[in-house]
Amino acid sequence: MNPPDTLVFQSYRPVGVPVWLAKCLESVARWAAVRGHRYVRLADEFFEPVPAWFADRCGRERLPITDLARLLWARRYLDEGWRRVIWLDADVLIPDPYSFAIAEGVPHAFGREYWLWRDALGALAGRWAVNNAVALFATGSSLLPFYIDACETLVRGSAPVDRLALGPNFLTALNAAVPLPLVPDLATLSPTLLPEIADGGDGEARAAHAAAWSGPVTAMHLCRSATTIDDGLALIDEARVTRAVDRLLAEPRLLG
Repeated sequence: MNPPDTLVFQSYRPVGVPVWLAKCLESVARWAAVRGHRYVRLADEFFEPVPAWFADRCGRERLPITDLARLLWARRYLDEGWRRVIWLDADVLIPDPYSFAIAEGVPHAFGREYWLWRDALGALAGRWAVNNAVALFATGSSLLPFYIDACETLVRGSAPVDRLALGPNFLTALNAAVPLPLVPDLATLSPTLLPEIADGGDGEARAAHAAAWSGPVTAMHLCRSATTIDDGLALIDEARVTRAVDRLLAEPRLLG
């Protein structure tokens, strides 16, 4: 058997992990094992490569810091000799490790999402975006050094730093100019969509997502950063996320 040439890495603290998030982490580790990939979970050392000035500029906004940290670790791992590195957010769930796959033959790839929300009048709205909940880089990717440089340049010139500036905002704008390879079947569950999954319903949001997505969903980004954010009329708490994770594990093809 050939040694693994793909490294899957994540980051989360080693203690105090919510039960539902532990299930997400376990699902990714299991998927990596099934696919023959090496798996690494980083703890506090995840932030060590980030320059102090960068963290200072970001202040209380942690997301931009994690955006750069994953890129710096990806570069380090590629420099160590790995052919491919794959980052997955800690709140990504892969219910069936045999169904989810990331295509070979691309120098880099990111996640696509159809973000659903309700406006002030309660009307459902949706938009397409690109995110870095999943980020793949292969040896020779020209995008990785560009992305690192862009993150540092944007933070130097921005005050305050927007929490989504280096992730979905940057990647969605870049994709509009130069289409990026995307992972087609990892869906982001917004705080408007997730309650319908958690509460056992098959409502308007699920129907809208299915109509827009028109393809399989074999992995889910639970969007932990929005679990306590009031998004229109939806507010997600940990208990609801737990119910959603348990349902998705029991019904892996629930979303398509």
